[in-house]
Amino acid sequence: MLSFDPMNGNDQKSGGRAFATRVVHLGRDTGPLNPTATRPDGQGRPVAPGMQLATSFSFGTADALDDAFEHPDEAYCYARISGPTTDQFANAVADLEGLDGGVPFGSGMAAVHAALLGAGLGAGDTVVSSQDVYGATHTLLGTVLAGQGVRTHLVDFQDVEATQSLIARVRPKAIFAETVSNPLVRVADLTAIGEAARSVGSVFIVDNTFPTPYLCRPAEFGAHMVVHSATKYIGGHGDMTAGVVAARADKLPALRLVARLTGATLSPFDAWLGLRGLRTLELRLVRQFANAMAVATALAAHPNVARVHYPGLPDHPHHALAASMFGDRGFGAMLAFEIREGGMPDARLVLDALRLVLPAPTLGDVYSLAMHPASASHRGLTPEDRARIGIGDGLIRLSIGIESANDLIDDLMQALDQLPSRH
Repeated sequence: MLSFDPMNGNDQKSGGRAFATRVVHLGRDTGPLNPTATRPDGQGRPVAPGMQLATSFSFGTADALDDAFEHPDEAYCYARISGPTTDQFANAVADLEGLDGGVPFGSGMAAVHAALLGAGLGAGDTVVSSQDVYGATHTLLGTVLAGQGVRTHLVDFQDVEATQSLIARVRPKAIFAETVSNPLVRVADLTAIGEAARSVGSVFIVDNTFPTPYLCRPAEFGAHMVVHSATKYIGGHGDMTAGVVAARADKLPALRLVARLTGATLSPFDAWLGLRGLRTLELRLVRQFANAMAVATALAAHPNVARVHYPGLPDHPHHALAASMFGDRGFGAMLAFEIREGGMPDARLVLDALRLVLPAPTLGDVYSLAMHPASASHRGLTPEDRARIGIGDGLIRLSIGIESANDLIDDLMQALDQLPSRH
């Protein structure tokens, strides 16, 4: 369904170069060298992008500084407003998403908040969101935005008819979706949601953190804004925290205003790490997707596992939808599994027994990670809310890394073997 091939190119907006090529070179200075330049160390320039740490920029005249404040998109003057390194990073992500520009933020949740505000939500407005969005997003909608008079309608996006009916009835100002949900890795039908958004003139926002633009570009399905917690796969090494909103040109001014006034500023160093992470994004994902398929298959055969949530498995309810959206590139590196007849003590026993997979409240890193959603990402929800979504106390989420698949499987099997057999 996508109009580009990540492996072989054919994205006209980016000169036809393949995804694997673009991630290596985006953000670099690729303009022509000045053949007349003279330096003590000879001609040349760094092959890696530099990092600009300055918090402010000086100007030759007061008028020039005044003009920079008046037109912040045309000149750098203060790091809270914008900076060269942070812009390079955000615009690189936007390029991969096939959108006109990107705005950087200090975290993924800052990016989510900014996207919702940038959509123009205010007192009396309505947003429709998937009921199983990330726990912090769910809480943001139900507390901060609710306190500002924004009404949120939660719906099961897997029920396309109910979703389209709700959107047609309430005519929301914004619709918020996750391409792949956290933690149950449910795949949203972006085609159907995008069509519903267009029919009522809603701003369509999609969190694309899990699949990344390598697997899916929501703009191809009508998204106006695409959100990333770049802390995850884009950074990829567990050493930076960042968020990006990639957007159409008409949405960028509002996003930049939110960034400037809320001060959720991304540091140049984290932006530089994000640019470095992009260089190996495609290489990492290919290995992680293959590992995830092997792990999911092994878990599904273990007697102490009741169910594995992974769209790459043929019996997953969204397997066909994922295949149509993602093509032959894979099904992602996130999965979750339910311990058979398991509760919170069982989940903690398994987590404590892991020796290679690291229990940690994040995802997308080169090393494999495990997390208990009921007590981590979704602890802000009531037990009733978690049960309605399908997040039980025996659910464990896995973010699969680039280690040997056999080693990962061995570690998970020995941890599950610590439980009493539940054939």
